[in-house]
Amino acid sequence: MTLSQLDELANIIDRDCKEKNEKELHTIISINQEYVETLFDSKIKATLYYFLANAWSALRTIKQEQNTSVIWYYEQHELNQEIIHLRKARNEKDFSKLRIEYQCSILTNLANIFSHAGRTIQAIRLYSQALNIESNFFMAQANRGTCFLTYARLDHDEDNRSIFVKFAYDNLKEAINKISLYINN
Repeated sequence: MTLSQLDELANIIDRDCKEKNEKELHTIISINQEYVETLFDSKIKATLYYFLANAWSALRTIKQEQNTSVIWYYEQHELNQEIIHLRKARNEKDFSKLRIEYQCSILTNLANIFSHAGRTIQAIRLYSQALNIESNFFMAQANRGTCFLTYARLDHDEDNRSIFVKFAYDNLKEAINKISLYINN
């Protein structure tokens, strides 16, 4: 599989996600699930793991739209598969050779899941890793700010809480500045 074929696959996954085409997403997953394990090119393998994670994420979103209470289930097959594939992508030896937006998206998507699951510290670390790769990746900046705000709400020590609120404010303010740069360019 070439990088241009992977780009085509990404477009198909995006289309199927928008169209809520569960059958096609399941087909993409089953075809590529075993295939990815046979690849030798670490960069292509990491990219395909990322795209498979996106397909699992799309299935999870579709399922949650059909039944909103599913979002709070402790065991969610689609969510677990998404985590597995994002971690596999991140752990590939050529992860650092991926497109910068892919590296940042993999780390940010994984952080978003951990944040949702209450693993705030791990999420903050992953957002920070994404920002170390690309300091203008505003999605990681904004989500890290939200994580700090969540953490502030959980802390019973008023002094600590005010520190976390300050971190949240700084991150959210910086994210807004980065968004305006992105929009203007």
